Amino acid sequence: YEQLTNWLKNLLSSNVEAVQISNRLTESPAVLVQGQFGMSPTMERFMRAQASTTGRDFSMRMKPTLEINPTHPIIKTLDAKFRDDKHDKNNQDYAKLLYDVAAMAGGYNIEDPNALATRIMSLMDYAPADETKKNAEHQPKDDDGPEVVDAEVVS
Repeated sequence: YEQLTNWLKNLLSSNVEAVQISNRLTESPAVLVQGQFGMSPTMERFMRAQASTTGRDFSMRMKPTLEINPTHPIIKTLDAKFRDDKHDKNNQDYAKLLYDVAAMAGGYNIEDPNALATRIMSLMDYAPADETKKNAEHQPKDDDGPEVVDAEVVS
C-alpha cells in the first residue's frame, strides 16, 4: 500500500501530516491521530475559544496523521480505484470523503461542509454501468400497469 499512502499524503497534504498503515484498526477504514504532543480536536476548540475571548489569534493547528486499515473493504476498493486511475476526480473525491468521515468520527471540524456535501452527492450520482443496468432491470415497465401484490391479513 506504499503507493496508495503516498498518493493520499499528496492529495490530503493540506489536512494531514502523514498517511500510514495502521496495525490497530479492526473495524474502521481510517482514523485521524495526533502525535505525542498534538492536541485533541476538543482541546484545539477550547484553545481557539480561549484565544478569541482574550482577543488573541490562535493559529497553532497541528496536522493529524491519517491511519488506514489495509484489511477494510473501503481501503481495498480505494486501492483498486487508485491503481486504475489516480487522476480520476471520482477517485480523489472517494479519498477525500474517507478523510472527511475519519475527521467527523474523530471530533474534528469539517472545514468545508459544502465541499463534503458536493462529494457525497457526486458519489451518490456515480454508479457503475453494470449496477445501473441491474437497477433498470428491476424497474416495472410503464405498460404493465400497477403491480399486484397478495397480502396476508393478520388479526
